[in-house]
Amino acid sequence: MNTRLIMVLGGIMLLTACGGLPVDWSGDEPTGSVTLPPATEQVPPPAAQPAVSDGAVDQLLGEALQRRDEGDIEGAISLAERALRIDPRSPRVYYVLGVLQFDKGEVASALQLARKADTLDTGGHYQDSIDVLVAECELALDNSDAEVW
Repeated sequence: MNTRLIMVLGGIMLLTACGGLPVDWSGDEPTGSVTLPPATEQVPPPAAQPAVSDGAVDQLLGEALQRRDEGDIEGAISLAERALRIDPRSPRVYYVLGVLQFDKGEVASALQLARKADTLDTGGHYQDSIDVLVAECELALDNSDAEVW
């Protein structure tokens, strides 16, 4: 595994252990994107994660997040969807897909993916991160409903 991938994946795992994705707010309005902090250290995946195909899923999610950082949201979504085909029961994959859909502006889809991640996260390993994503989606949907009226 290359060092950059290990750092990205370590950052993801560290992020889930630290309570979720921070949200970048500019003033009173959300910016419409959930941000990932820079990877700082390698953290092993939670013990409850399935060992089957973890390497491939980790690699695809790492590449997806790299594409996201480069501004290629569609490419990132495509890679995360490939990870989903490998491990359709992974709350982590649904969570990452939710973040990517949120970044794309597909808030309702992001909320559905976050709720699916919540359902699959029986060990609570990603609960804080999922809760942040759900709250951001609900806030964005509430704000869009308020703007219509």
